[in-house]
Amino acid sequence: MKLVGILLFVAMAVVVETLVRIITTLPYFKKEADLISYLKFIIALGFAEAVSISFVYLTKDGMILTYFGITTFPYLDAVLSGLMISGGSNLIHGLFQTIVAFKEKIQAQAEAAKATAEMLKK
Repeated sequence: MKLVGILLFVAMAVVVETLVRIITTLPYFKKEADLISYLKFIIALGFAEAVSISFVYLTKDGMILTYFGITTFPYLDAVLSGLMISGGSNLIHGLFQTIVAFKEKIQAQAEAAKATAEMLKK
């Protein structure tokens, strides 16, 4: 994973969250209703998708999944990255922890397979 990619992703998440906080200071969002939380998420999703798809369109490169080493279509990567950005920091942290845990599990299985192969050789 490239440091530039993860920093770009974090910067996009900060920009989108800042824009959503600025918009939600309007009096309409001070009401107590379940619809308001959905509306905030839809606004965040719209900004995140616009930023991520624009980035892929302008650079002709992938987004966060590409930086994690997952190869997919650039625009699919942009859409999924937009969903992750709009989910907020908890979603991003949870996803990162899941990826790290999965990599550690794969490495442990590879080491166990090597050890088994060496035992079978003897």
